[in-house]
Amino acid sequence: MSVFDRWRPDRPDSPSSLAEADRNGAAHPGPGSSEDPEAWYQQLVELSPDGIVLHQDGCVVYANQAALDMAGIPAGVDVVGARIFDVLDADTQQQLMAAADGDPRDRPGTLRINLKRRDGAIVPVEVISAPVIHRGHPATQSMMRDISALVERERWLNLQSRSAEVMARLNGRLLTVETRGQLLVVAEDAARTLLEAESATLLGRTEAGSYVHYYGNAFAPDVVEVFCEIAASHLPTLESEPYVAETLEAAGLTAAQQTTLERAGVGSFMMAPTRMVSIAHGVTVVTFDRAGHPGLANIDGFQLMLNALYLTAQRVASMEETRQSDERFRDAVEANASGFAILAPVLDDNGTMVDAEYLFANSSMHEMLERFCGNPQVKLYSHAYPDPSHFTAGMERFRTALRRMEPTESIAREDYPNGSERWVRRRVAPTGQGNLTVTVRDITPDIRAQRAADDAEERFKATAESNVGAFFILQPVRSGDGSVTGYTVGFANQAARHSFLRNAPDEDAGLIDIVGRDALAETLEACNQVLGTGQPVDDVVRHPQLQPSVPGHTWYRRRIAAQGDRLFVTFEDVTEERRRDAESRRN
Repeated sequence: MSVFDRWRPDRPDSPSSLAEADRNGAAHPGPGSSEDPEAWYQQLVELSPDGIVLHQDGCVVYANQAALDMAGIPAGVDVVGARIFDVLDADTQQQLMAAADGDPRDRPGTLRINLKRRDGAIVPVEVISAPVIHRGHPATQSMMRDISALVERERWLNLQSRSAEVMARLNGRLLTVETRGQLLVVAEDAARTLLEAESATLLGRTEAGSYVHYYGNAFAPDVVEVFCEIAASHLPTLESEPYVAETLEAAGLTAAQQTTLERAGVGSFMMAPTRMVSIAHGVTVVTFDRAGHPGLANIDGFQLMLNALYLTAQRVASMEETRQSDERFRDAVEANASGFAILAPVLDDNGTMVDAEYLFANSSMHEMLERFCGNPQVKLYSHAYPDPSHFTAGMERFRTALRRMEPTESIAREDYPNGSERWVRRRVAPTGQGNLTVTVRDITPDIRAQRAADDAEERFKATAESNVGAFFILQPVRSGDGSVTGYTVGFANQAARHSFLRNAPDEDAGLIDIVGRDALAETLEACNQVLGTGQPVDDVVRHPQLQPSVPGHTWYRRRIAAQGDRLFVTFEDVTEERRRDAESRRN
């Protein structure tokens, strides 16, 4: 016989009779009293922290205060005769009806059910039930324990396990991500999985510009549609700050949208795009609770996902920046007329560089290789330069650049198989990745032009030597601000050295500083004028003889002309001509 069987309503010591006695002020035995042990059991049931319910034919016969508290029923409310199903959620009702239709021997001794409180909250409880006899008829005695904390802990552990699985798969996939598009796909899959792990309903997604937003919550689809419309108009404009609307009116919603949200119990809401919006290129996950606030705080592991995606986004952005930089670099070297190549050292077993492999070559370099070795797609430096002297010189340049970790430059003549001669300027520079960049510029036209200029210069000087007049080429000496402080002699013919320079006639004038020579001070002023205006000077001047053995003065016809930054100065002795003119005038 159970306790509930002994506490029949018609017994004087039943809970209802004892309660009536309390109201009338009648005394009854206390706990542990040997006079009436039933009173002790009565108080044990009333004070039990577990809910105790006696029900028969689906209706409540008795419920202690703990059971009433679990169901959210205020003290003083009479529940006798109430239907048990009224305090159970729909899933539990289906569960119990299925158990009632099955074999009683298959029914578990312990059940987990959900109580539905009067305020709508769901309380998970664990129930142990046993059959009893009440007033001669079968009944059920149930003991309930609130397991909210246990369920939450189990949910958290399950979610952690689920999140760990998601993160393990996510991290594996993130290692292969190289583009923004791939990152977006992986992020969407991870967000969907985490939302499903949270048991949130994934009601839909919307695309706003380049952003993709998911909405998972318990709202009806029309509510989610409103959120999608709001997100489409607000979220794309955000980068880091959340969009908060304290009231529905402040969000600028239509009347229909406001009505929809108000019916769902939403008075304010916040859409919080994470840093993923700007850094991970537009992926964000948004859920809303009944207050309209994001539900992401309940998604354990979501921050881990954000961190993983954030780091991958940084890596992808860096890779894309590198690719773009490489593309810009290659475009630049393609546009350059110089040959350009990137070579990787080929090492022997001892780590010595014995060859080099072409990793990249622009079109100009391919043309040079075509002319030199007949194969523009050659892969090894040794194949491009089969001549031992060329190959050995190239390897020495490469090793020197790698050893010193600084660029080297050289000018060399190359003899092509067709017999043509080419001059090239080579620049070899090490890279941070252990490779080498090689720039080859064909300077044959420059060399030929220089040779032609040198030949013309020699012919010019030979002509100047045969001239009976004194001839100088002067080059200005400039200070830091560009002003001319003096001149040096770049060239002086024999007549100039004999008449104007202090050197012996057979000595090379070289770059002789003539600044400050009193005899030429006026001419140097004229040189400044010609250099400044570009207008030549053609006049007759008198200079004292510089040679000690030649006394007196000499008259010269002076011509000064500028060519670039050089001055050509000619002194033609007209002393005898002026003397004859003077005698003619006297006669």
